[in-house]
Amino acid sequence: IALAQDPQLMAEAIAGGVEAGRKAYAAGLIPKREHASPSSPTEGISPSR
Repeated sequence: IALAQDPQLMAEAIAGGVEAGRKAYAAGLIPKREHASPSSPTEGISPSR
């Protein structure tokens, strides 16, 4: 952090990452599934090449 061009901003960025990680951990794991399933609608999306 001390060697960053903007140490204050770097410290805030790292703190934000730590906070995001804590929130993700608190939210809990997504249950494992045997097969993948889309979480977004698949209709209206152009096919992959």
